[in-house]
Amino acid sequence: MPNNPRAGGISRRIEGDDRTELKEALASLELPEGMG
Repeated sequence: MPNNPRAGGISRRIEGDDRTELKEALASLELPEGMG
């Protein structure tokens, strides 16, 4: 769910290297205060 701190952020259907790349991309995003 959006704005849920316990959410993983990436679909569990995505596996392996694709999942790793997406996690790294999400970690590098700069979100505005109060978002995410």
